[in-house]
Amino acid sequence: MIGVAGALSGHLEHYSYRDLDDHLGRMHRYAALMADELQRAGRYKGLAAVFLNPLWRFFRGMVIKGGFLDGWRGLAFHFVEARYVQEKYLRLWLAGLCEGQHSSTRRRHPSLPTKRRTRSGAN
Repeated sequence: MIGVAGALSGHLEHYSYRDLDDHLGRMHRYAALMADELQRAGRYKGLAAVFLNPLWRFFRGMVIKGGFLDGWRGLAFHFVEARYVQEKYLRLWLAGLCEGQHSSTRRRHPSLPTKRRTRSGAN
């Protein structure tokens, strides 16, 4: 493309998503991909991140960045964004549970004795 850049005579509208289902589907896919990438990098998050990070994302978008100025569209968009963050960190937290990355779920070393209960309940 060689030539002189010109000006458009009208407005150019760009729609990132066809509809809500398209937006939710993409965010679901992105959450899974990002969680996998963070897991491969060895970055795990605790349960607090599942609750706090989505709240922060919603607050930052609606209040700090002025999403409230977009009305119901801004509200819907930032709800979807917060849901994306929650799904991403939920996947990451669950992956950490499965891999024993959290202190409460680490298995005991196999050489350590385990307590066994008898039927009478005595050790």
